[in-house]
Amino acid sequence: HIKRFDSPECEPYDRYQIKLHDKASGFIQESVDCVFFCNYQTVVQKTDVGFGKEKARGIWTGQRNIYTVEKPAYIAKNRFNLPEKLPLDWQAFVTALQANKQPHLGNNSNNG
Repeated sequence: HIKRFDSPECEPYDRYQIKLHDKASGFIQESVDCVFFCNYQTVVQKTDVGFGKEKARGIWTGQRNIYTVEKPAYIAKNRFNLPEKLPLDWQAFVTALQANKQPHLGNNSNNG
């Protein structure tokens, strides 16, 4: 679900959050090797509606993706050094995972 995120570094903004109590969500995110965000890939098509105005419309591409690294819009992490974005496809996931079998346990904040 989408929830307001109050960042100490900038103005608050909305982001996708795990739909759990905040403390349970934090505990799970800290204790697991991977938290993925999956979503449909969309593109924005702008159409001129006249008088110098444009109308933006989201178009679904049919592609679904797995995101493995946290961004301002969503929570994600992985300790397997997976690519930031993968197709939501079992074979693509297994191939990427086999290329990086051991968890990365360094202090890289992008990988949790």
